[in-house]
Amino acid sequence: MRTRLLWTACLLAAATSLPITAAEKRDADEEAWIAARDAGATAGFKAYLKEFPKGRHAAAARVKLAILTDAGGVQPGGSNGATSTPAKAGASITSAITRPRLPFELSEDVWSAIEKSDLARATYPRKTIEIAYTDVSDSVFAKLHVQTTQVVNKRITPLADARGYQEVEQRQEASWTNSNGGRGAPQATSSRNYFLGGVLDLGTVTSDGVAIGRLSKIHEIQGSLYPLHIGAEVSLRYDYEYVQNHDYNSTIATQCRIIAKVAASTLSPQLPGDAWQLGCRTTTVMNGKTTEAASDKQYIVGDWGVTYHQLGILDLTKKTMVVPDGHYQYTFLSSVHNINGYRITARD
Repeated sequence: MRTRLLWTACLLAAATSLPITAAEKRDADEEAWIAARDAGATAGFKAYLKEFPKGRHAAAARVKLAILTDAGGVQPGGSNGATSTPAKAGASITSAITRPRLPFELSEDVWSAIEKSDLARATYPRKTIEIAYTDVSDSVFAKLHVQTTQVVNKRITPLADARGYQEVEQRQEASWTNSNGGRGAPQATSSRNYFLGGVLDLGTVTSDGVAIGRLSKIHEIQGSLYPLHIGAEVSLRYDYEYVQNHDYNSTIATQCRIIAKVAASTLSPQLPGDAWQLGCRTTTVMNGKTTEAASDKQYIVGDWGVTYHQLGILDLTKKTMVVPDGHYQYTFLSSVHNINGYRITARD
């Protein structure tokens, strides 16, 4: 490690001794950051910030430095192989790696991988978001005109007992009528989904706490999208187990990188502040079949710490997410959907 730090110091010294182009400075910035990150010690991050106080990775370096300072100078899971030093009472690292109380079990190996990751140590906004709307669809079934009404309420809540974790609860009540006078009694359903950092799906349960699916193994967990800045990236590869039907068990690999910042109001007038655009690629292996998908249509609403996908509805015709401004209509196959009264409420 000392050799790597000395090499980093020499690189930084060389960067100040000769005139360099903007491209060379960017390269030096990137190389210095990689060296500091791989060394995983306070000296490396201090050296990086001294030379590049406004560098591409300055925000991340400050977060790393704060974590290492709280942890006594050693980064858990760093290249030096050291383990975590207990944080002092009240230090931010302690709350950052506290395990949340979940309604299902995760293995000790999964928790260990999570707790060593930047994803678990980043600081996230703590907003509760509530979404409510009515979806009225019209279709023809067995030569009868059928109208189905779904009242949907969705709530995205940061867990109180651990930072970075979210509970996404969705409740809906559905009823139907047809042109022959038939009427279906309202049926209520609900589910709760749990995430870390908005990107790692930990599991889902029904309204009565029965597990539907859960994270069963982590193969890779690298990086974090927080603190939000262009170039921040996260890479995940994990196994997901469907408890009630193992035919759907999957291995999922996802890579996401922040590629741009836009005004969130360009996505929807209801959204405040900035939105950070993501370039993502996902590979899913299920039953021996591999599917790949790439998209740059995902965003993080910075003021709220939630994704655009969590906030919106999927327009199946256009295969894109939409955050309606009160009302929205789309057609899927023979069904016409009218989204009415769509509203989003945010609170601390």
